[in-house]
Amino acid sequence: ESKVCNHLPHRPHGNSVFVVRRDGKTEDDWRNDGYRWIYDGTHFSPRKGSKEQAKYKIYRFSSMSADRSRIGGFRKVAYQSFEVTRYIVVQYIGDSSLAESFPHGNCNQGNKSEYKRTDPSVLQNFKENFSDLPSKVYKDSIGSHVPKDMEGVTNARNLSQVRNAMHNERKRQLIHNDQVLAVCLLNEEISCVKLLQLIPEPCL
Repeated sequence: ESKVCNHLPHRPHGNSVFVVRRDGKTEDDWRNDGYRWIYDGTHFSPRKGSKEQAKYKIYRFSSMSADRSRIGGFRKVAYQSFEVTRYIVVQYIGDSSLAESFPHGNCNQGNKSEYKRTDPSVLQNFKENFSDLPSKVYKDSIGSHVPKDMEGVTNARNLSQVRNAMHNERKRQLIHNDQVLAVCLLNEEISCVKLLQLIPEPCL
């Protein structure tokens, strides 16, 4: 248990192995380690077609270069047991110094800083609190101390990131005009709707 970590360190060294705890919202945070990867697919052990039932799911990744090609000398492999889903074993194989750092593809020309991906669980928290003020959600996110190299990873990168995530979630949850019209047309045919309310909360 003492060797289990809740989060991978930023840019782990090659030829290192970690056991990462996966709990609820954080179950996909193990994918976020500061490197840029090309996903090489999922395999099973024993392989499909074997008489023995598969016991592990194996995720394979190759290091990505700035031109989006594979760097053959550095790889990541993760092993997920079907019996013990709470933990995942993550292995780094090869020379980590080969891994390249480069900015996000959508960044401005003047911004050449290294891109750091924010944990999926952190982004999910922004979405779940979409009805709050972005400034409050941002302050809550950066309120707890995190190591310098994990800033923007285990907490919010900036206020704009929080605003964008919350805005996209609000848009996703909107009831579109076409959906309302479809309900009205259906009601004209079979008179199934007794109440149609859009504000303050949708109710049918």
